[in-house]
Amino acid sequence: MKPFDLNKIRLDIEQKFGSADETDVASYTQYPKVYEEYRQVVEKFGDLSILPTRYFLSKPEIGEEFTVELEKGKVLIVKLLAVGPVSEKTGQREVFFEMNGEVRSITVDDQHAGISLLLAS
Repeated sequence: MKPFDLNKIRLDIEQKFGSADETDVASYTQYPKVYEEYRQVVEKFGDLSILPTRYFLSKPEIGEEFTVELEKGKVLIVKLLAVGPVSEKTGQREVFFEMNGEVRSITVDDQHAGISLLLAS
């Protein structure tokens, strides 16, 4: 196996993603595809490491409340209220939740919508 040019790898990562530290370089050299997928997720959704693992891996139940600590002293209290039906045109759903007592809604892509709609046809 030929040696890695760590400086070149750092520059490549910085060019693709805007920043790179030693951990980024080490991660990329071991698992380049996994690292690139990770950075794409961070670009799209932000830092998800603040989410409790259970809610990163699966959705909360309707009516379930959980907390997310953004930083020391800044805590969000989140409660899932309802999940709307999937739109056949967009493959998206509207999700209703309460955040620190205020009702909010967002539209999210339903990754299983295309499969369900295809199977239903």
